[in-house]
Amino acid sequence: HAANERWPLEPVSANGVVPGFYGLIAAHSARALDVAGISPAAGANVHQWTPTGGLNQQWNVLPSVDGFFELAPAHAPTMRLEVAGGALAFGGNVQQGLASGSAAQRWGFARQPDGSWRLTNVNSGLSLDVAGGALGDGGNVHQWEWINVANQRWTLRALAAPAAPLLAAGQGVGFEALSWPGYRIRHAGFLGFISPISAASSEIDRLGSSFITRTGLGSAACWSFESRDWPGYY
Repeated sequence: HAANERWPLEPVSANGVVPGFYGLIAAHSARALDVAGISPAAGANVHQWTPTGGLNQQWNVLPSVDGFFELAPAHAPTMRLEVAGGALAFGGNVQQGLASGSAAQRWGFARQPDGSWRLTNVNSGLSLDVAGGALGDGGNVHQWEWINVANQRWTLRALAAPAAPLLAAGQGVGFEALSWPGYRIRHAGFLGFISPISAASSEIDRLGSSFITRTGLGSAACWSFESRDWPGYY
C-alpha cells in the first residue's frame, strides 16, 4: 500500500489518555506529584514538590481493567499510586504501595475544559487533591470530594521512558579506578585499597574486589555494597 494509505496507531483510552510516562503538575501550584525522599519503600508518602525531573516525579500510566489506569513511579516500578488502606473517607492519604491490582490503586482520568485532568480513585470515587490548596513544597496529597478547584486538576506532561537503572538490589558489582584502568577497589585484612585485578587473578583476589548491591543501610534512597566473600561486611 502507498504511504498515504497507511496510518500509525497508538493505544488511547476512551477518555484520550495515552499510556506512557508523565509528570503530573498541580494546576494551582505548578508543583509536581512527588514520592517523598525518593523512597522506594511501600507506604512512602506522596506530596507535591518543585519539578526536578527526578524519577520520583515520573509516573508510568499503565492501562488497567475497565478503562482505568495504574500509576507506577519510575524510581520504584513495582509500586503504585494508591489511597492508603483503601480508605473511603475524605482526607484518605495518598502514598505508594506494592502493586496489588486493588481498586485503591486504580484511577480514572477525566479531561477538563481547560485541558487539565481530574483523577478519581476507583475504590472511593474521590479525587486526587492537594490538601488545603497548599502552594509550597511538601503540600500533602490526599483524596477529596470533587469540587472542581485548581488543586484537584492536574496537567500531564509527556516524558520519554527513563533509562533502565544502573543498579539493582542483589546485583554483583566491581569498582575500577578511572585513572588506573585494570585496578579495582578490593579489601584484605579489613583494609581497602586498589589492586590490579583481571580474569587471571586468583579467586581470593577476584572475590575481594567483588561486592553485592544492597538497599542503603543509612537510607533506602541510596545503595550499600556488601562484601561477596565476607557477608554482612560492607
